[in-house]
Amino acid sequence: SEIVAYEADPAICKYLHENIRQNLNEQQAKDITINCQAVWIEDGQVEFEEEGADAGSVVSGLATGKKIPAVNFRRVIEQESIIDFIKMDIEGAEHEVIKAMGASLKKIKYLFIEFHFKEEGNQELDVLLKTLVDYNFHYYLKTGYPVERPFVKVLEKSKPYQISIYAHNQDFFHNKAVQNK
Repeated sequence: SEIVAYEADPAICKYLHENIRQNLNEQQAKDITINCQAVWIEDGQVEFEEEGADAGSVVSGLATGKKIPAVNFRRVIEQESIIDFIKMDIEGAEHEVIKAMGASLKKIKYLFIEFHFKEEGNQELDVLLKTLVDYNFHYYLKTGYPVERPFVKVLEKSKPYQISIYAHNQDFFHNKAVQNK
């Protein structure tokens, strides 16, 4: 098996490399690739806002963000035959990346997405879920931060909501899997 990771935050990427070096021997580490890049809808650079912990995000038009390398995730997926599992936690950019992946989603068996709601504007959860359904994924949703009084929270400025999406591609479970192995 092979593990390929993408990490946008340069500091966290450095820790990933160090953790592998300290905790795995050469044989164990040989099938792990860490890319210090943001996952995005095109190759190039994106502005990135470091949060200081573990939740930086790709930022649109925020002058305080610094530019980091980005990779077109659809292109990455298209280069693979079948992918067993993807864990996507890209701090608010997930709906854009999933939507842009299009038919390449058919190559993925299991997909975990940590979906982050925006404080303002269209939330885009409906678009993301519709995209998954269009490519024959079934999904289960679980809230990341339960809100005891959701109608009260509507009136307050509160932390954006988060939902975990557990999805599996039905094509792989009905013998219709992609056949370009």
